[in-house]
Amino acid sequence: MEKLLEVKDLRTYFYTDDGIIKAVDGVDFSLDEGETLGLVGESGCGKSVTALSIMNLVPSPGKIVEGKIYFKGRNLLNLDEEETRKIRGNEISMIFQDPFTSLNPVFTIGEQIKEAIEVHSSGRACSATKSSKLDHYSSGPPVCLSQTSGGATKEQVFNRVVELLKLVELPFPEQYYRYYPHQLSGGMQQRAMIAMALSGNPSLLIADEPTTALDVTIQTQIIKLLQRLQARLNMSIILVTHNLGIVDEIAKSVIVMYLGRIMEYTSTEDLFKNPTHPYTQGLLNAIPGVHSESKEVPRLYVIPGTIGSPLNLPKACRFYPRCEKRMKICLQEEPPLKEVATNHLVRCWLA
Repeated sequence: MEKLLEVKDLRTYFYTDDGIIKAVDGVDFSLDEGETLGLVGESGCGKSVTALSIMNLVPSPGKIVEGKIYFKGRNLLNLDEEETRKIRGNEISMIFQDPFTSLNPVFTIGEQIKEAIEVHSSGRACSATKSSKLDHYSSGPPVCLSQTSGGATKEQVFNRVVELLKLVELPFPEQYYRYYPHQLSGGMQQRAMIAMALSGNPSLLIADEPTTALDVTIQTQIIKLLQRLQARLNMSIILVTHNLGIVDEIAKSVIVMYLGRIMEYTSTEDLFKNPTHPYTQGLLNAIPGVHSESKEVPRLYVIPGTIGSPLNLPKACRFYPRCEKRMKICLQEEPPLKEVATNHLVRCWLA
């Protein structure tokens, strides 16, 4: 299986007046073509910053200070802004956390997707033999825009937007083309965001908390939609979430992060069968279970304390202040990320 993405020793720091925040501090992972990788952990663990680093969209005062991000063999951090913009949105696309704040309230859904098509298609060469992944599922001719004369007609672009809205299973797509964001429910807004993300035919889709603030039934629909789109378009997906139930349903492998570090990295199946790091065990124990009426319902487990400040990191193991299995060495030296079983990496002295 060819590696689509390889991240090596990624470090993204924020330089603030109070000090340096090491949001991502030495992260390594890879992603195969067509694979789904889950990034899990509490808020403030560095999941979203890792995703933004891959997109090279780290907001100021953040900066990628070290590392390599290889995408299809090219180090994205060595590219200039123009080359990066050609990849961002075309080859790698991202769904952001809150669709309501990501969509422009003064433009219709169709206009915003149309703009995405125009931006991500500009400069491409039109070719009858090189069609996009979506063209295979379209009833109309392939749409390919360019900066030169003789680009696609308004009708072709409209048809392509409708095609994308059909792809994300919005009913009456011609009608939704003219709707404004406030006229859509949260789930429909998220589907529109997914359609916009697919407008450039990406090989990698980064979904940053795609089910936040959605009803449980709508969450399931969005996850099932992502699964169908992945199978249909052969995309790779990085799913950023704190919901381990979603990870179990969709991801092939999973990374558990804490304060900018990877604590555990293995296949999803192995993580649920053999969680090794105390933090992973705590997250799994905190998932509510189903109990029969005849049995006493146990109190829901809570990991002691709260996530520490990234401005005042522990000297050794970053999970030490909250760990119920800590030892003396945990305070003296940070454990390395070691392979404790085949393709199962853990950062813990107990392992």
